[in-house]
Amino acid sequence: MGKWRHIAYRELRDPGSHHRMPAKTEQTQHRGTNPTAVTLEETKALLRGRQAQ
Repeated sequence: MGKWRHIAYRELRDPGSHHRMPAKTEQTQHRGTNPTAVTLEETKALLRGRQAQ
């Protein structure tokens, strides 16, 4: 039930994002990697920066 809220919010911020997701998934599976992925350390750094604000 709660998942639709995340989808709706993402659509508000970036219209069409939900419909682009299957294409992105197919591209990632075809290549075997996600070229736009970030590392765990990059994600942690981003979160630390947001918490410091």
